[in-house]
Amino acid sequence: MTFQDVLKQTVRWLQRDKRVSYRALKRHFTIDALYLDDLKEAIRYAYPQVEEDHQGLTWIAEPETPDTAIKQKKRTRFQTLIPVVMLLLQREKRVTYTALKTIFGIDDTLLELLRDELLFRKVVRDEQEEGLVWTGETPPGANASFDFGVPPAASEASHVASPDAPVIDPPLTETGRPSVAITPSPVTDVNSPEAERRHLTVMFCDIAESTQLAGQLDPEDLREIMRAYQATAASVIQHYESYIAQYLGDGLLVYFGWPQAHEDDAQRAVYTGQGIIDAITTTLNTRLEAEKGIRLAVRIGIHTGSVVVGEMCNPDRCEQLATGENVNIAARIQGIAAPNSVVISETTAHLVKDAFVLEDLGSHVLKGVARPMQVSRVQGAIEGYAIEKHDASDEAPFLVGRDEELGLLMRRWEQSKAGAGQVVLI
Repeated sequence: MTFQDVLKQTVRWLQRDKRVSYRALKRHFTIDALYLDDLKEAIRYAYPQVEEDHQGLTWIAEPETPDTAIKQKKRTRFQTLIPVVMLLLQREKRVTYTALKTIFGIDDTLLELLRDELLFRKVVRDEQEEGLVWTGETPPGANASFDFGVPPAASEASHVASPDAPVIDPPLTETGRPSVAITPSPVTDVNSPEAERRHLTVMFCDIAESTQLAGQLDPEDLREIMRAYQATAASVIQHYESYIAQYLGDGLLVYFGWPQAHEDDAQRAVYTGQGIIDAITTTLNTRLEAEKGIRLAVRIGIHTGSVVVGEMCNPDRCEQLATGENVNIAARIQGIAAPNSVVISETTAHLVKDAFVLEDLGSHVLKGVARPMQVSRVQGAIEGYAIEKHDASDEAPFLVGRDEELGLLMRRWEQSKAGAGQVVLI
């Protein structure tokens, strides 16, 4: 048994029984006085809620349970969401509760807490229990400060569109693709406060044979089907706490790792891709086949890498978008995928290989990418492996301290901000 194992078991013992004598520790783990001194020092350093005397150790705080951990996570998310929701309301002026739940992936309980907090601050008013209207002051530049995946006047549109529709689609061309007017946009400064370098997993998802589908359907029917597809995909995406950056007609651009990052964002992306395919093939297609006589299939591409996220503006609006080659690579990989399949890059495959069965598709030359890339198709999750299990604290590597390491990172960060570039290998 390693020292970390002994330390971990001792902490659990203290959390359960509240008191443990030194003699009991020495007998249970068969350790000597020197080992015991090291154990006490590690516990005192990492667990300030433990007191000691000449006989043993005493736990003076309640152990964190799964319920308290969940509550703490909700409290943290609540505090994070308040300024973001305020920014959205400052820009849109009025937003429905349905839009808030869809955009931020929140439940009724968290929505009620946010509403009560904003009402107490007297910056909004409740509009007939349908949504919130901004009544506070709008600081200069607030209208271009954040993009939330919805166009302006989203709240008004939600009264005439289906309540579960996440966004307003852009106008479609005859091919079924969105009509885009290309206008010059200001260059985003990587060093500006609005832009930051992030390590993201990017997912592209679109409907296979969408051009053929557009030729078969009346534009109104096509729009209804696109909205149903988007809503179905959005519900899966929000479950894994990811961010829909853009709706592009029949395509979705999704970020995993921004604005909220997780240790397992790559795995979340693959779970999301599989979940979208399952939701469409088993639920949405049943309804569409009965009502419209059609079935949808999607293609999904995923890649992981470094990007810069920041405001990209044109005269009409600003969006928070990721830039860099890695975004384009994800789009190119999506083009390789067969209908109803998830294809991932070699980088992403390295991060998810323990959780999924992968089929090697070999090396592919991607348009606009300098070197050929190895890609794989996801065949399914490994039996017995789940994202909830991966997140369980009992299975995580045991860490203690790390003050010196954190200090080193902070010193390097300060040096880099002063203009002296740094590289840290973790």
